[in-house]
Amino acid sequence: MISAGAIFNGDNRIKAYGTVNKTLKAGTPIKDGYEFDSKIGFVYSGLIKGNENSWVFASPLYARQNLAEPKTSVGTYYEQHKRMPGDNDAGFLSVYSNADRNATSHSVLEPIFYYVLPEGTVYNGNFDRGWKQPAEQQPKITHFTVDDQEVVKLDYTGTGYIFDTTAVHNNDVHINNLPLAVS
Repeated sequence: MISAGAIFNGDNRIKAYGTVNKTLKAGTPIKDGYEFDSKIGFVYSGLIKGNENSWVFASPLYARQNLAEPKTSVGTYYEQHKRMPGDNDAGFLSVYSNADRNATSHSVLEPIFYYVLPEGTVYNGNFDRGWKQPAEQQPKITHFTVDDQEVVKLDYTGTGYIFDTTAVHNNDVHINNLPLAVS
């Protein structure tokens, strides 16, 4: 159900997220290229000013969809405001939009991001959610060291967060320069 006043970001489209079973009812595996037929219809009430009991029906729309394994990509973005050893809040790393012409999707449900920080830097505990991300969809943030480099993990599993690969930089992880860092 879509409530009155729903916003469609100016493009009058409704995005419906979901998953497709791995097999058909009979147990046959579904593979890339399989075609699905679907239909959707709408019923609107209260659209006619002064007549709240009026109804508008939109006939079912039929569509044929081709199943494809989702493919998308993101880029990386960084800013370094301070370059001296020991500088706090020296910059940040983030994911950034990457308009891949071969993408079959611009959305990633509940992603997990791993940031391998540059040598001589550490995560300072500051994180910016970024662009249009609801407050309740915070990632679980952990960090650990691999071969003397810090890795920060942002895990959105179970949050319902849908990452938009066309958005500006977001999911910013802020860093400090270590006192012995070489500038």
